[in-house]
Amino acid sequence: MTYKAEYERWLNSPALTQEQRAELEAIKDNETEIKERFFAPLEFGTAGLRGIMGMGLRRMNIYIIRQATRALGELILKSGEEKSAVVCFDCRINSAAYAKEAACVLAACGIRVYLFDELRPTPELSFAIRELGATSGINITASHNPKEYNGYKVYWSDGAQLPPEHAAQVAAAMEAIDPLSNIPSLDYNEAVSKGLIELIGSKIDEKFLENVMAQSVRPGAAAKADIKIVYTPFNGAGAKLVPEAL
Repeated sequence: MTYKAEYERWLNSPALTQEQRAELEAIKDNETEIKERFFAPLEFGTAGLRGIMGMGLRRMNIYIIRQATRALGELILKSGEEKSAVVCFDCRINSAAYAKEAACVLAACGIRVYLFDELRPTPELSFAIRELGATSGINITASHNPKEYNGYKVYWSDGAQLPPEHAAQVAAAMEAIDPLSNIPSLDYNEAVSKGLIELIGSKIDEKFLENVMAQSVRPGAAAKADIKIVYTPFNGAGAKLVPEAL
């Protein structure tokens, strides 16, 4: 399918909201923008997905989130491990909404989801995966990229990024899933009531900080010294726990 045909398919899809369709209609005379958004999908690799937010096959949006999560859900269901996942997110626009939607898609697969109640730094996600014995984890973040971007990072049961062979399986599964199709997704409140989505937060924070403090090579040394530190998370997720750790 050509990028123009794909653009028309998205533009005319009943899945889109009026606002989403208006975004695509606004670029109907911009050939360069249409090509950039629709000439190919975002590539899923060991670092997951990352791209500019917006409507399109090559953009980060709720439809691509659903597509990637359904593909990951299929991989989790094939694994011999416990069918569960941890979902985390940062402070970017849409991150919380994307995380919630990812949780609902996994829940529709019958996978138990531990969803952080607020933004958290990536290291805590890796810790939570191992602490809770989860199969996988998702972090909605674009790390250092500009504010227009968002991303979808996937981790495995060891807390590390997805191994290449698993990333290849997710990528292959994504190719077989139309992002505009009716990808199963449970209602959030229903999923919570059924125990398929569990909000996590302070208890994991406490255990994470305990483990961080246990890594100190000279416990108590800082308390004896007159040390002053200036720290800034640059509006990032580090604001959540770094001050407490310091």
